[in-house]
Amino acid sequence: MDILRLWEEALLAQGVRPRTIYERLRVMRAVARACGKPVEELTSFEITRFLAGYYHPWTRYDYASILRCFYKWALLAGLLETDPMARVMAPRLPPYQPRPANIDHLHAVLDSPLHRTTRTRVMFAAFAGLRCCEIAQLHRSDFDFDAGTLLVHSKGGRLDVIPIHPVLVSRARGYEPGYLFPGSHDGHASPKSVSASISQAFRRLGFPDTAHQLRHLFATQLLREGVDSRVVQTLMRHVSLSTTARYLGVDHALQVQALERLPDRLIPDTIAF
Repeated sequence: MDILRLWEEALLAQGVRPRTIYERLRVMRAVARACGKPVEELTSFEITRFLAGYYHPWTRYDYASILRCFYKWALLAGLLETDPMARVMAPRLPPYQPRPANIDHLHAVLDSPLHRTTRTRVMFAAFAGLRCCEIAQLHRSDFDFDAGTLLVHSKGGRLDVIPIHPVLVSRARGYEPGYLFPGSHDGHASPKSVSASISQAFRRLGFPDTAHQLRHLFATQLLREGVDSRVVQTLMRHVSLSTTARYLGVDHALQVQALERLPDRLIPDTIAF
């Protein structure tokens, strides 16, 4: 019995995207190799030792999540009698610090000579907060030019319709029918190539900013302009508001502005300054 093959079939039946399935199976096979035995025979101590071998906390957290998903399914499917993850303590994560791209760096890059493809990718990352995988799949038919909306192929196979800035509507109008960025990855460019082209555009000017940091910048700028975090959540297409909060960089100026509202809302006039 190939338990990982059975899990793959279960994930396919569940509608999980192939890329996600591939990553989950890769992690499970890595665990089996590191421990020297099939995943169905692993103990909680062996799994804990495996996770402890990864320095980066986010890697430990992601791997533990995949392991929990697998053993929960195996238990539910009646393939295992016990869940070794039940005795594995959840990895702790450090406080997440938003890291938006520098807006001056963004403007400098957009002012520099750029290939049309790269400029468009940077614009959709910075002005719509799209992920690289979503930018890669942009198709002209996904745009409703009259309504000013875009159908986004989001993570997890979700389809979300969002309004986009008029400058992006105008940009997309200039493309021929089909994928904006054709390639060999199911007919379109790969997410990795999108990420690399954006990073290279910044590095050419000596800036360290990345494509994902442009997504952080999009969310942070909306917050700075007074947009409600719930609205930001819908534009970022996050299921949980707590996920959106990780992207929202609150700087010193915003904190000062918040305190300036206290005299009218909290502090009575009878208190002398």
